[in-house]
Amino acid sequence: MSFSFNSWKYQMRYYLHCACLYAAFSLTLAHNDTNTTHATAHNDTDTLHDHSLSICDLDRMEIVEESYVANDIPDMEAIKKCQEMIRPNPDMPAPRPCAIPVKITITLIDLVDIDGIKGSIQMMMTYQEQWEDRRIILPAHMNPDCVDNSTRKSFIHLTPSVKYRNDLWTPDFYMKGMMGIHVAKVGLTAEDLVLRDNYVVESTLTLTLSLMCPMHFSKFPFDSHQCNITIESFGMFADDLAILWSEHGVRLSRSFVKEGYKISVVTGSPAFVMYSGFPFPRLVMTLIISRQRLRYTLLVFVPCILHFMIAWLAFFLPKEVSQGRCIINCTTNLSLISMLSVYMRYSPQGGHLKSFDIWVVFSMVFQFLCTIDSIIDIRLLYLAFNLRQQPEQPDTTEVLHLVTNTDNWLGREMRHVEPEISSNMVRSAVHEMRRLSASPSASAALRQQRASQAPQPPSMLEDISIYTSETYQKFLSALVLYQEWSQWIYLGGYMMFVWLYWYIHVPKELH
Repeated sequence: MSFSFNSWKYQMRYYLHCACLYAAFSLTLAHNDTNTTHATAHNDTDTLHDHSLSICDLDRMEIVEESYVANDIPDMEAIKKCQEMIRPNPDMPAPRPCAIPVKITITLIDLVDIDGIKGSIQMMMTYQEQWEDRRIILPAHMNPDCVDNSTRKSFIHLTPSVKYRNDLWTPDFYMKGMMGIHVAKVGLTAEDLVLRDNYVVESTLTLTLSLMCPMHFSKFPFDSHQCNITIESFGMFADDLAILWSEHGVRLSRSFVKEGYKISVVTGSPAFVMYSGFPFPRLVMTLIISRQRLRYTLLVFVPCILHFMIAWLAFFLPKEVSQGRCIINCTTNLSLISMLSVYMRYSPQGGHLKSFDIWVVFSMVFQFLCTIDSIIDIRLLYLAFNLRQQPEQPDTTEVLHLVTNTDNWLGREMRHVEPEISSNMVRSAVHEMRRLSASPSASAALRQQRASQAPQPPSMLEDISIYTSETYQKFLSALVLYQEWSQWIYLGGYMMFVWLYWYIHVPKELH
């Protein structure tokens, strides 16, 4: 019993001793954990304090961390998550909903040259890109946690721009159809990189661009040319990157003009283009170059019509002054050719027929026909006078009746023209007689000629035998009838030509 009691007492003492040791060990561990927590918190506070000092360091030049990858699009992880939820397909319109937007602003400054032979235009422009990159660490003087609003800057110029372009992500855009490019050195706007306090980066270039622009001059001077400035990405898909116009879009300065041309701009909607089955973002701006048509209307078309009206009004002159009408037509024809040759010299050259060429050719043809008509008038009048002066020959009765019948214009006009022609012939004969009578030998020769020869008809008149041809008589009848209505035939033909030219060659928007 004694042994059992002592054994039990010994066991109780042992368990009590173990419990005390466990409690002491637990208190020690708790104290060590508390010290460790306090030390860790103190170290974290020191780290945050040091990091805050680093962000607000005014001498800090770096705006990216080591984790920044310049080849990655900003917020690429968010773009991928958005694409997993939406699952874009090829039929989805542009811009894609998950793509990061890059806004474009173009300012057209000066239209340097329009080369129709090479099919190109040269212009000076400012090209700007805007995008947001939240991975950038704002400098201290832009961070609201470091400076107050009174001294905080809303933007800074990142200089040198080459260094920051290598450090930051920039869009990989290009313009299609470029024949040459030259970056102008004009202050900060020549090549500028700007960072704003809302994490927006603006890249600006002022450049002189030579761009291919196919030109077709078949409608000259009513031609209109469309020159496309196409911006595309060669490395980023349309699902990841979208090209948009900014709120300013395309701005046209007052100096962007060219003498004799009218310039207008049309901006296209965001789109994408398929290359090898993959969509790439695209943005198109169309530069519409048309000629100042009012200038050509006043300097070319109106003078041509006035020249024709002078030639046509000459039809109403009396027939006895047909020689004067012929001189008027010849003069206006030469004047028209001289005027049109100047514009032909400075018109666009090429191996195709232009609308201007058609107008020039037909204007000269109508003017020439009016001159030919006046010559025919003169010839018919002298023919009629010759037949009336000659004795009536066999087989010429019909011709003689035609040129003497007062029912047609030729017979009526002979009453006015015959005295004028006769007086001219008399004056010419008197003048010749006085000249020949100046010397005795000439007078003797004249008396001998009169004695030996019969009077001859004027040299300009044809032999009477040709009038006996039946074909000639029909031709003469048709010619006399045509001359009676020729002025109205020319007027109707010219008006028909002008109407067809207006309908075929003048653009529909001017009708």
